[in-house]
Amino acid sequence: MFKTPFKKPRSIKIQINEFKHGFLSSVNALIKFNKYTFSWEFLTSTIIRWIAVITMFVDHFAFVALTPLDKNYVSMRIIGRIAFPIFGFLAGLGINYTSRKLYYVLRFLILAIVIHVFVLIFYFTNISTQLEPLYLNIMYILFLGTLSGFVHTKNNLIGFGLIISIFVILFSLEAFPIRATINSSSFRFYIDYQTYGYSVIITSYLAYYYFNKINHEYKLIFFKIAFIISFILINIIFNQIGFTSNIQLYSLVTIPLFLFYSFKKPYSHFILTIWFSSAYAISFILPALTLF
Repeated sequence: MFKTPFKKPRSIKIQINEFKHGFLSSVNALIKFNKYTFSWEFLTSTIIRWIAVITMFVDHFAFVALTPLDKNYVSMRIIGRIAFPIFGFLAGLGINYTSRKLYYVLRFLILAIVIHVFVLIFYFTNISTQLEPLYLNIMYILFLGTLSGFVHTKNNLIGFGLIISIFVILFSLEAFPIRATINSSSFRFYIDYQTYGYSVIITSYLAYYYFNKINHEYKLIFFKIAFIISFILINIIFNQIGFTSNIQLYSLVTIPLFLFYSFKKPYSHFILTIWFSSAYAISFILPALTLF
């Protein structure tokens, strides 16, 4: 008998019950701590992703709709420093976790292109955002980071070659900026977070990839320690060589989130998946609409 390859949609009742179970599980996790992973079980990827999204909205509102002369501009940009380290950390873990690695990688590329189309629309319709036509959004750096991880999982040697190559290219673009003239105005070509962002993603990916192979009950604690130390060094080094501003050092406040991060699989729902996938684009579009 022929069987359809499609799953039968879950009923509303089943989805409600799953939501109740997920909610109660999250409440119970508030008082649970795993000593083997040094994890507060409430602090799952979903929880810290919410923190990243909220702080990202604050940051992008200032970046798009305000100017550096506005009194709240700097404080809102400081709040926004919390967002990227979380996204980079989760992207590095995600390419390790997911069984659909190529889909995971290409999703970032598709989102990057869609967002860039809006950036070009805003620029060529004379909407006065701070987004420039040669600005490549953060999704491009997440794409490059996860692509490197994907290739590394297939072939470690080729993967390391790609990682080094991309790092050198990004570093060179920062050290020797490329500019182009559009409509009589000169613009710099750059990718958001550039070498710094790529380093955070790759550090998360490689640290988990190798420490997870260790046959030791505290291996995930070792991963956390390695990532946190590397994250601190990345912030200090890139600040000292002038590749990041002083306010980027505020990103170090995310360290407790990484230290107590829970590896427990969180409650998931397709609505949450859609929301988190589209939140970055929405965080640019909504502030831009206020400028019409």
